[in-house]
Amino acid sequence: MIPLAAGIMVFTISNRDLAAIDLWPLPIAFQAPVFSIALAGVFAGFIIGAIIAWISAGRTRTRNRQLMRQLENQVRELAILKEQLKKAETQIASHPGTNLALPRRDADAA
Repeated sequence: MIPLAAGIMVFTISNRDLAAIDLWPLPIAFQAPVFSIALAGVFAGFIIGAIIAWISAGRTRTRNRQLMRQLENQVRELAILKEQLKKAETQIASHPGTNLALPRRDADAA
């Protein structure tokens, strides 16, 4: 950041001459230092580029929101299914006379 600021300061000091700006179709004409015209152009280009980048990333942001909603729904569904599985295992275990074997789950095997 410091080298950039130093470069801008050197550019500003060395380009203090006035330049005439005439916005031809409009009746506007004025004089401004060359450094202010150049820095205004750089700033305008930066802002326009940022706006274009923000607009072009809109689809990605929309897709990310959709995927996050899907992930939240899947996590909720997984929690519900785990609870149902736990209830089913408890019911099966509470009936010792039944001849049903509980399948081994990968989490239990590890």
